[in-house]
Amino acid sequence: VDERWKVFLEHIDYAMQPIINIHTGVCYGVEALMRGQENAGFPSIESFFDTAYNERSLFGVDLLLREKAIRKFSEVGFHQNIKLFYNVDNRVLCMPDYSPGFTSGFLEECGLTRTPSASRYRSDTSSYFARKPQALSMHTSGRLIR
Repeated sequence: VDERWKVFLEHIDYAMQPIINIHTGVCYGVEALMRGQENAGFPSIESFFDTAYNERSLFGVDLLLREKAIRKFSEVGFHQNIKLFYNVDNRVLCMPDYSPGFTSGFLEECGLTRTPSASRYRSDTSSYFARKPQALSMHTSGRLIR
């Protein structure tokens, strides 16, 4: 990722939106919601990701965002009992520099673990689902690849 994107990413933060089990009232997980793109000069989250895609920087940008979200999640006081849901722009899979396997390293750096079932891929929704607390669940934004 070039320096320009690193500067943009300094303005980005995540809000951790609780996901509550409606039957028990217990927090099941949090969804990492990106915030601050307007401070980086983008009018919307969509324009942020469209620009990264058009500049062929989407994979590198996503890695930095993913790392930021995982680090923030690890600061949640009860993170070991919940799951993290992270939205992924599915166009990242089409980037020429795309390579799987980075998420596990980010999790390890934050003292989190990932089980083999956490990387199960569902092609119908382009989603990864975690099956263990502390693991990462990744969901795409549901956008079509252009």
